[in-house]
Amino acid sequence: MMIGHKLDTSKTDGMLKNRVKQFFKSENSLLIEHQDLPDYRKDTKQYIFGPVFRPTVEDHKYCLKSWFFKHHEILNIWTHFIPAIFFLYKTLTYILEILTSVNPTLESCLLPLFTISAFGCMALSTIYHTFNCHNENMYNCVLCLDYAGIPLLTTGSIIPFLYYAFHCVTTEFYGFNIPYIFIIYALSMSGYGVFLMIFTQTETFTNPKWRRVRAGAFFLFGFSVMLPLFHISRMYSFDYLVENLKVVHLCLSGLLYTSGMVIYCLRFPEKHFPRVFDIWFHSHNWFHLFVAAAAWNYLETIVKIKDLTLVCLEA
Repeated sequence: MMIGHKLDTSKTDGMLKNRVKQFFKSENSLLIEHQDLPDYRKDTKQYIFGPVFRPTVEDHKYCLKSWFFKHHEILNIWTHFIPAIFFLYKTLTYILEILTSVNPTLESCLLPLFTISAFGCMALSTIYHTFNCHNENMYNCVLCLDYAGIPLLTTGSIIPFLYYAFHCVTTEFYGFNIPYIFIIYALSMSGYGVFLMIFTQTETFTNPKWRRVRAGAFFLFGFSVMLPLFHISRMYSFDYLVENLKVVHLCLSGLLYTSGMVIYCLRFPEKHFPRVFDIWFHSHNWFHLFVAAAAWNYLETIVKIKDLTLVCLEA
């Protein structure tokens, strides 16, 4: 019997490190340039020139393995996967509160409505950026899911704010006080959101020729919130808008969403610094980061609004 013998792990550690290095080296050697991509994966406005794109490989395992080696999509995956986990955690927390509540109400469902929509949007985005290198059928499928996530998040964002802004404006209907303005806005905007989610699943919508139509449809939906904001400004004092409805904080989220989209459309910084941002912090990465920051800020703002609008005040 050997007493005090220490297991020599240096060889094991060395072999493990070599395998890890070999894995990254072998996967990175497969990367190709943008010009070598199939046409359906090419971007008409692309300023990434290096061999940083994953080849088309009909292997789910390869797509999942790409989470762990450097390529053009690596930050696109992680910048929405991590926020997706955060919003999933918040959703489960809110649902648990509802299940354990003595008197759950409609209002208690508003926060999980938003966090579910944020989780769905970012989870669908993560799926797209993971599997868009699989094959053409898979690419078209996950692209539709990615597009559907945009109106999903927008709808889930608008509904809670509409409720807190208009829940005090009611009319009696068969003995019930109905917040009719909230219902009108909620039905119209969620209807448009559902229409967009369905329309995004068609080949027509994903056709590159419809790029401007897609951008216009999403832009119009996002800024449709200006109509109820204008309505609210005619009902309440400026102080109530700022202090209770936190419109400045809400505008910050809108500014973050818009800034992210502008950066992506301008293809900054890769357009002005060729080959410098081929993998890390190109425009699509910044777009994801701005969207995640806007969603987080919106959640924090809605939580504050919820506590400040419990008591109905006269307009």
